[in-house]
Amino acid sequence: MTRHLLVLIHGITTDEQPQVTAQYGRLVQAVKQANLPLSGPICQVHWGFPAPGQGAERPDQYLSLAEAVVGRRLREDRPDGEQQRMPGGSSFDVGIWPLRQSIEHIRRSVVQLGLSDAIYYTSSEGEQAVRNSVFEQVFSGLGDQVGGGPVVMHIVAHSLGVTVAHDFLYALFGRKYDEDYPQKGVTPDPHPLHDRNQAREEHWRGEAEAGRLKLGTFISFASQLPLFVLRKQALVKRIANGERLDPRVIGVDPTRDSLQWAILYDADDPLGFRTRALYESTPAIADIRVGSGLGPQSAHLGYWLQSDIVDRCVAMLKANIA
Repeated sequence: MTRHLLVLIHGITTDEQPQVTAQYGRLVQAVKQANLPLSGPICQVHWGFPAPGQGAERPDQYLSLAEAVVGRRLREDRPDGEQQRMPGGSSFDVGIWPLRQSIEHIRRSVVQLGLSDAIYYTSSEGEQAVRNSVFEQVFSGLGDQVGGGPVVMHIVAHSLGVTVAHDFLYALFGRKYDEDYPQKGVTPDPHPLHDRNQAREEHWRGEAEAGRLKLGTFISFASQLPLFVLRKQALVKRIANGERLDPRVIGVDPTRDSLQWAILYDADDPLGFRTRALYESTPAIADIRVGSGLGPQSAHLGYWLQSDIVDRCVAMLKANIA
């Protein structure tokens, strides 16, 4: 009997105390109301911050704590009158006050709290810490059963979480189709999760290559893959040579005539990109324009909250699970 697992992966967080469970809430409720035949609890991934009321236990959980300290120190170390001049200087920065307030808000939330998440993930240590955290949670959802029926994963991811999910899928499906697949994996990590994840990753990679683990659905909100594909030299060279990426490396079946990977973006979201054109043409992948918010920040953070978007996600999941 086929087992279906639904995984939710958040992206950058713009609050000092992220409320990711609440962010997932509307979709979780809609999935439960639709009575989708999932084989276990929805895997609601949390990374980058500790559980409420607890201290950091994993390396990645120090991230939000460090971001909060940086932000607090910057606010406290503010010069009198918000203005200092160099000796002998006469210039004075006037500006437009409402615009300046808006920019300051974006600087504190999207840039200082959000962009720093992305910077952390692009470092080798940060990538490994986040991978360990996310992979551990997803592998726990998959379980350790050997044999039995096939397993189908369905993933909904947002913002930087799209890149994390893409990396997870590539780790499982990429070796079979990509000649540049890293044979030695990422840099070893002394954290105990690393060795356990390495063993589980190899197990589930084998299941994927044998066709017993499949990707059923990939729904992306605010994809930033057009930026993050440039992290790897092999991809930089391939794209520079005019090549398109093989969707099979993340488990997408290019022979399908139905949608498997939906890339949702809002034209008002400066951090959400159309992505389909990076990959070989197939009906299995589509960019879909939606309305997630009215301004840049609300558009980027609003995908989980819009009823229309949630309904589309549930309909796609239902079609691919049936």
